[in-house]
Amino acid sequence: IKYVYIGNVSTQEKITDCFFDKTNELFAETYTNDLTKIMEERLDQNARIVREVDYGLWCLTVDKDKYIYCVLVAKQYPTRFAYEMIAEMKIYFESVDYGAQPAKIPSEGSDWKALLDLCKQYNQPTQFSNESKAKQKM
Repeated sequence: IKYVYIGNVSTQEKITDCFFDKTNELFAETYTNDLTKIMEERLDQNARIVREVDYGLWCLTVDKDKYIYCVLVAKQYPTRFAYEMIAEMKIYFESVDYGAQPAKIPSEGSDWKALLDLCKQYNQPTQFSNESKAKQKM
């Protein structure tokens, strides 16, 4: 996991983001530029969208309320785990009552920490793979 982003597609307003590895902050402008281009595309609701770039894979989906959930991963990262993480992000952030529109989530707040914890959990995808667990038991 390199970077996570949640935002509003219509307004292109960021709700929150998280650099799992602080060294990736050096690429913040590149990530922002690429996300802007992606959000300008016609994005189908609830579709699993993958965009390959030189530095990894953008895995994203847009919900019915036009909120975009993005995870930037290394090219070799299994996309099914990226989408499992996105599903968990959606469940968590939909359960938080933000009123009519989610407010920006401040860094270091409890919601942001929950996002960081989710990044930590999904950073090692082999721990989620039943196949890997079976091989480890052999």
